[in-house]
Amino acid sequence: MAHCKLCLHQALIDEDRLLSRLEVMGSQLQAYSKSQSEEGIRKELLALQEDKHNYETTAKESLRRVLQEKIEVVRKLSEVERSLSNTEDECTHLKEMSERGQEELRELANKYNAAVNEIKELTDKIKAAEGRQEELTLQGATEKRELEMRIEEMEEKEQVLQARIEALQADNDFTNERLAALQGTDTQPVY
Repeated sequence: MAHCKLCLHQALIDEDRLLSRLEVMGSQLQAYSKSQSEEGIRKELLALQEDKHNYETTAKESLRRVLQEKIEVVRKLSEVERSLSNTEDECTHLKEMSERGQEELRELANKYNAAVNEIKELTDKIKAAEGRQEELTLQGATEKRELEMRIEEMEEKEQVLQARIEALQADNDFTNERLAALQGTDTQPVY
């Protein structure tokens, strides 16, 4: 862009120089016309016209270059603006993606915290259940020992009762034998 301004500035300077030169030549022409012959004036006029033509050609070429460079700068500016627009669109898209990612991250963090809290609650429940189970196991073991002791006592009582039953059975058998013997003696004939 700066280069384009320089070229335009140079073309304007060249054009100013050309106009100044033409003014000087016009003044010289008037001076020559007073002091020289018509043939000399004609030659000088032709030379001046040639110079004018050369300067006009140079000025036109400079202006053409400046215009070409301006067109190129406008084209590049258009490309830069298009690129900037694409970059802005991409930036907007990336920003939206980032915001979505942040939202998903927040949701995952909330889910993670909820899962951690649920695990803690379940762990507490398991510990409480294990504590109750241990308590019940100890209570069951105590009751089992008590029941085993009662069974042993009852077995001992059963043995005592069995011994008494056997003793009573023996006494009963002995009594029955004696009774039978006594009854047998009562019914025996006397000789």
